[in-house]
Amino acid sequence: MGGRTWANIERRYQCRGLTGGAMHDEIIRGAQKSNATVNTAAMRGASMGFTIPTRTPLATRSAR
Repeated sequence: MGGRTWANIERRYQCRGLTGGAMHDEIIRGAQKSNATVNTAAMRGASMGFTIPTRTPLATRSAR
């Protein structure tokens, strides 16, 4: 499966021949670059009223 798990991101960079600190430096460098496709999708979602939940819904929290 693809996706954005840490293991998959590391594997993607390892396939490019990077390991250790150099691999993690490249991962951080890549994450700092703007991605027009992702930005456009986020803006479209925002304009349609979609939001990304930032907190766990109350119904799924454990009782205190």
